[in-house]
Amino acid sequence: DIVMVSYGSTNTSILNGIMYIFDYATTTNQPAVVNLSLGSHIGPHDGTSTFDTKLDGMVGPGRIICGAAGNEGDSKLFLQQTLTQDQTITQPLTLSHYYSYGESYYLPEIDIWGEPNKDYSIQVVITKSGSEVWSSDIFAANTTSEKTYDSFTGASGGLSIYAGKNTINKKGNVTIFYDENYGFTLNSGYVLNVRFIGTNAGTIQAWADGYECKWKNGSTNSTIGELGGTANDIITVGAWTTQSNTYSFGDATDEIAPFSSLGPTADGRVKPEITAPGDVIMSSIPDLKSIQADGKTSKKVGSKTYYWGYMSGTSMATPFVTGVVATWLQANPNLTPEQIKEIMAQTAQTDSYTGTCPNNTWGYGKIDAYAGLLKVLETTDIKHLETLPDAIMLYPNPSDG
Repeated sequence: DIVMVSYGSTNTSILNGIMYIFDYATTTNQPAVVNLSLGSHIGPHDGTSTFDTKLDGMVGPGRIICGAAGNEGDSKLFLQQTLTQDQTITQPLTLSHYYSYGESYYLPEIDIWGEPNKDYSIQVVITKSGSEVWSSDIFAANTTSEKTYDSFTGASGGLSIYAGKNTINKKGNVTIFYDENYGFTLNSGYVLNVRFIGTNAGTIQAWADGYECKWKNGSTNSTIGELGGTANDIITVGAWTTQSNTYSFGDATDEIAPFSSLGPTADGRVKPEITAPGDVIMSSIPDLKSIQADGKTSKKVGSKTYYWGYMSGTSMATPFVTGVVATWLQANPNLTPEQIKEIMAQTAQTDSYTGTCPNNTWGYGKIDAYAGLLKVLETTDIKHLETLPDAIMLYPNPSDG
């Protein structure tokens, strides 16, 4: 059975949607697995966000959540550096055009996190030919403050900076984001930078949005996203290429999709848990206009026209795994997230592309639905099924007894 829930623009709305599905499953006395094909890079990426802690509290026997790893595995959106006291480092960003309503905007969105109970400060700086032409105030990460700027040299639009110590993980946090109404446009020849100023700073981790905003000296590691990728008990899914053609983003068939986000999490956990087909995934669609897809086609048969579309992303790989987990739950409705991860670890396929698993590209490898199902059946009252030779089959099926 399929339950579909719409959600609003907040994490609370998403959590309410998950709760609705689990509550519905309780009324029908069924297990349930929820698919989250969404993500963000706003958050600590260490499992301590309110969303992640609430999510971890919702799962359990017969209550599973699968989430997309993210599509930024080829983007240098992650920056990590260690600052000594009073040390200052200025890091440039690479921004690209984003087209919205016929106008081009540059859209920086950056989330910065320090170590628990350590402090640092940041300053946003615009330079041209290496010389500073504009700078923001200095924001101490552990001191709650917020300011919006709407006047710049070398840029236009609006830019807001928020700072404050997180009450859950005790980490100093600074978020830089653009004005939703006016965007943030950087003029040609100017560079946007973030200046990191050490107090008793320790290691600082910073994520840009990965699409329009990247770190010039950044890394593609730890590009795993919030919501789908950082909770402790979520099943995080990466994508690999099952068909390499003119539509594919993949380098080669059977290889990881270049966009598939990489671990580890900020606290060092291996992510994703598993990978599944996610590059050029075809499906039927109702028409060619109402559905957003990477590509579409149609074919007329008699008087009727049929439509198909394809999309790529970990948002395509995740429902693949969600469906597999649903099949496993049908065999054993009481499986926990830990048991499902263990089944994946024991049955996932590995090859010359995956290398030794687990790792922060493939997790445990490529999901094997059938091998996993046989492993699940070992945990039920059906005995010795896994020892039957492959050649044995029941025929006719259904039989007359």
